[in-house]
Amino acid sequence: MKANVDDGMRDAVAPIRMQLQRIGRNLNQAMKAGNAALMADSGLQIDRELRRIADMREEINEQITALGDALRGDAAYWRVAD
Repeated sequence: MKANVDDGMRDAVAPIRMQLQRIGRNLNQAMKAGNAALMADSGLQIDRELRRIADMREEINEQITALGDALRGDAAYWRVAD
């Protein structure tokens, strides 16, 4: 369902979405560095940390998608689960 998005809400949400995208890019870089360290057989015990980063990246991607839906006026974003 589509709805009109209030310009005030759009102005408030857009910067949040941009910051989440930046955080997501930083997490991607951290994952690449961690994977490179694993490939180099550095002896670091980083598997657990890489899983935590991957979980954070997934959550951030979900929030970016949800905020994008809100900015596009998808009213489903505002529905509350039963």
